[in-house]
Amino acid sequence: MQKYLFLLCFFCTENLYMFIGSHKTMSKMYYLIRENLLQISSFT
Repeated sequence: MQKYLFLLCFFCTENLYMFIGSHKTMSKMYYLIRENLLQISSFT
């Protein structure tokens, strides 16, 4: 389940990066996703 969530987040981030094409946005999204993943992993 965790692996699936990670892949989903990664896929969405990749698409957002392609769509926006901004490194600043990419790093911000990556940071948010990483925070969420840490919360999820500590939650389960």
